[in-house]
Amino acid sequence: MSMWRFLDDRRLLALGCAADPFDNLLVRIDLDTRRVESTDPLGLPVELFSLDVDRSGRHVLITAAGRSNDQRPATAYLVRDGHLQRVPFDGDCWQADW
Repeated sequence: MSMWRFLDDRRLLALGCAADPFDNLLVRIDLDTRRVESTDPLGLPVELFSLDVDRSGRHVLITAAGRSNDQRPATAYLVRDGHLQRVPFDGDCWQADW
């Protein structure tokens, strides 16, 4: 899994790749049983940049960064009730690794 966030004190949400960077999955894991509750293939044609969850654990925001020479900047997606929705986002985002 490439990124993870706690949904609450019992569940973990992880974002990973099945076979390649564009074969992305959203995985919910029960920490008590250490079992996968669900896997949702996202089918996004981009490499994902960040995963964020609000305090309630119900709203998930996924960001995909644009490439340096790409005409399309970053894209934001909201996962609501298991469905992926694109969020209007006119900016771009970057990540600095140390």
